[in-house]
Amino acid sequence: MLPKRLDISGTVGFEDPAVTGLFIGFYESIAAMCNLRDRVRLAADFTGPGAKLRIALSGSVNIAQLVRPFAVLYMKKPVRQFLQFVMDGQTRG
Repeated sequence: MLPKRLDISGTVGFEDPAVTGLFIGFYESIAAMCNLRDRVRLAADFTGPGAKLRIALSGSVNIAQLVRPFAVLYMKKPVRQFLQFVMDGQTRG
C-alpha cells in the first residue's frame, strides 16, 4: 500500500541567509544525484526562518488489501471467541 507517486514542493529558509544558501546547494546536489528534481522541488526563502511545504500522494488501494488483514485476524480462534462473547452479550441485554 505504498504510494505510487509522491510530490513535494515548497520553500525553506533559515535564520541566517548563508545557511539557507548552503542547505539549498546541498539539496540540489543530492537531488541531482538521486533524480529527485521532478518529485521534490524546494526553493530558498532568504527573508526568514520557516518552511512551507505542499505534499501530494497518489496511488491506488485494492479492497482485498484492506480486507485480508482483518480476515486473517478473525480466523484466529481467540479472536473469534471474543467476538462471539461480545455479540452474545449484546443480544441478551
